[in-house]
Amino acid sequence: MSLKNPKQKMSKSDADIRSRILVTDTPMEIHHKIRLALTDAGSTITYDPEKRPGVSNLLEMFSRAEALMSGPSGTTGRSPTEIALEYENSSFKALKQDLSSKLIEMLGSIRERYVEIMEEDAKVAASGSSEKESYLGMVARKGAEEASANAAITMRQVRTAIGLS
Repeated sequence: MSLKNPKQKMSKSDADIRSRILVTDTPMEIHHKIRLALTDAGSTITYDPEKRPGVSNLLEMFSRAEALMSGPSGTTGRSPTEIALEYENSSFKALKQDLSSKLIEMLGSIRERYVEIMEEDAKVAASGSSEKESYLGMVARKGAEEASANAAITMRQVRTAIGLS
């Protein structure tokens, strides 16, 4: 959910760039956005999406990040309630610091690969060489080839079904 309005979905079209975490965000940007994320009145950390949507949003993000990072081992990470219990005697600052660290760890390799691809594709584009294809160009071409092959099969089946072949 949005970092600025926990009752709205996180959206890249939101005018406030501080409302979302992007794969392209630097670690410093992620720390800053989480530090400024909306919490609720009160000083305790509890999971209650109805009465405490701000802190509950952060706890849900923490739980999902743990689950995604646990990999295929079958573990799902902790629930938002379990995380709230761990932080019940901590400050919002501590929760936010740990959450931002978790998100940075989770997104780090994805961001690095994204930057690597964009830099390589920029070099290919700058070289003006028609011999070397950019990575994104290759992915688009292969996707178009697969889509065309699948469409041809489907169209053959349609023509057969309606008696045109």
